[in-house]
Amino acid sequence: MSLENQPIIVEVREFQGRIQDLNSRLKSVDSLLSELNTKLILQDMDNATILINKKANKLRERLNHAHAALMKIQHCGEEMDGNTTASEEDEFIDTLKGEMPEVFKNIGINFEQIDGIDELIKQVTETKDINKMKHMKAEVDDATNKVVESEGLVVKLEQEIIEWNALKKLIKRDTELEDVEMALRELKNVLRVDSSKMEEEKEKIQKKMEKEGEPKDGLQVMMGGIGEYLAEVEQMQQELAGIKDERQDCFEAFNDEIPQEVRVERAIRKKNAPEPAKSKGKRGSPDKPALLRHAQEPESDKPNDIYYMLSVNCKFKKLIQVVMKKIERAKRTKAALEERHGPLKENLSKLKSAPVYKPVKGDDVDELLGKHLNACNLAVPVKRLAAGKYLFGSKQILAKIINGKLVIRVGGGYMSAEEFIETYGRMEMLKLAKQEQLNQSCSQDSARSLAHSRSGQSLKSTGGHCAGTR
Repeated sequence: MSLENQPIIVEVREFQGRIQDLNSRLKSVDSLLSELNTKLILQDMDNATILINKKANKLRERLNHAHAALMKIQHCGEEMDGNTTASEEDEFIDTLKGEMPEVFKNIGINFEQIDGIDELIKQVTETKDINKMKHMKAEVDDATNKVVESEGLVVKLEQEIIEWNALKKLIKRDTELEDVEMALRELKNVLRVDSSKMEEEKEKIQKKMEKEGEPKDGLQVMMGGIGEYLAEVEQMQQELAGIKDERQDCFEAFNDEIPQEVRVERAIRKKNAPEPAKSKGKRGSPDKPALLRHAQEPESDKPNDIYYMLSVNCKFKKLIQVVMKKIERAKRTKAALEERHGPLKENLSKLKSAPVYKPVKGDDVDELLGKHLNACNLAVPVKRLAAGKYLFGSKQILAKIINGKLVIRVGGGYMSAEEFIETYGRMEMLKLAKQEQLNQSCSQDSARSLAHSRSGQSLKSTGGHCAGTR
C-alpha cells in the first residue's frame, strides 16, 4: 500500500479541503459585511445630509425672520428720527444709523454661508465624501451660532423700542388733540364775549352821540377803535374756524388708525373728566368737545404692535404740533390785540363808570349843570344842597345862569361851567383819591393795633395821627 493511500493522509487532505472551503466562505462573508458597512455608512450620510438640509432651511428661515425684524427696527428708527421725546431715544437712533449698515452686511454674509451649506449638501449627496461631510457639519454649527447672535441682537433692540412705550405716545397725541379742542373752545368763547361787550359799548356810544347832537371827538375816536377791534376779532374768529376744521380732519384720520387701547384710555378720561359748564343764555345740553363724543363708537380693529403704533405716532405727531402751534399763535394774537386796544378799553371803562347826574326837573340851573357834568365823564361826586348851591367833591359852589350860560362863582367873579369842571374836577378827583388812600392806611393801622392788643400789647401808639380822618 502506497503512502498516499494511507487513511491519515486521506483524512488530512479532506480536512485541508474543508478549510479552504471555509476560507472561501469567510471571504464571502467579509465581502458581504464590508458591503453592508458601506451601505450603512452611505445611509448614515444620507440621513445626516437630510437632517443638515432641514437644519440649513430652518437657519435660513430664522435668519430671514431676524433680517425682517431688523428692517422693521431700522424703518422705525428712520420714522422716529425727529419725533423723539427723550435724549435716550435720540442716542439710540444715532446708534442705529451708525451701526445698522454693518449689521446688515454681516447678515448678508450669513446668508452666503447658508448658500454655501446648500452647495456642500449637493456635493456630499453626489460624492459621499466623508471629509466634505465633516466640513459641512462644521459650517452648520458656525452658521447656527451666527443666527443666534442675530436673534439676540433683535431681542436687545426690540427691548429698547418697547421701553419707548408706543401706547403712551399715542395716548399723548390723543390728549393733545383734546387739548386743542378745549383751547379752541375757550378762545372762541372769549372772542364771542368780547365781541358782544364791544357791540354793547358801540350801541351805548351811538345813543350818547345821538342824544348830544354834535358828538365830541373823543366819542368818535372810541367808535373808530371799537370798529377796528371788532374787525380784528372777526378775523380771529375766521382763523379759529379754519384751525377747528384742520383739527377735526386730523382727529378723524387719527381716530381711524389708533388701536383699541387708545380708545379705552380716552373713555376712562371721559368718565373721570368734570362735567363742562353750561353756556349762559342757551338752553339744551352743553356742546361737548369732539373728542368726548365717541362713547358708542365701534371697537378698533387696528393692530397694537409697537411698530404700528410708533408709525401712527410719527405720522400724526407733526400734524398735531402744527395745529398746536397755530393755537399758540392765536393766543399770542389775542394777547397783542388786548395790548393794542388796552387804552380803548380803559377809556370805555371810564366812560361806563362815570356817574350820571340826575337834575331836578324844572330847575334850569340844575338841568344845565347836569348836562355839563354828564358830558365831562368825570367821576366827581356832586350833591345839590339848595337851588344854585352844590357840593362839588369837597368844595361848595354857587351856580347861576348869566346870558343863557351856566357859570360858577369863583372868588370875586364867575367861570363858565365847562371851564370850572375841567379846572377843578381833576383837582377834586385827586383830593378824593388821597383821602381814600389815607383812610385805607388808617384802617390797616387800626387792624394791626387790634391784633397787637389781642396778643397783650399796648394801644398807646395808635389812634393819634388818624383822629382827624374819622
